Amino acid sequence: MSEEIKLIMADDHPIFREGLRQIIEKDSRIKIIGEADNGQKALELIEEKMPDIALLDIDMPKLTGLEVLKK
Repeated sequence: MSEEIKLIMADDHPIFREGLRQIIEKDSRIKIIGEADNGQKALELIEEKMPDIALLDIDMPKLTGLEVLKK
């Protein structure tokens, strides 16, 4: 059996994040280990939890998804 994929989601729109979570949770291979509503929180979660994938909104408060990616 393959290892679980650890994912962090970051988007400043809670309704979008909730819908995306519902879709992703249908795949048992993926485990959502954190969610953030701005780029700064996303960066902190990434550094703390070391996910396999970070799903980042490009346009977020504090840091954009692209700024998070660069850091």
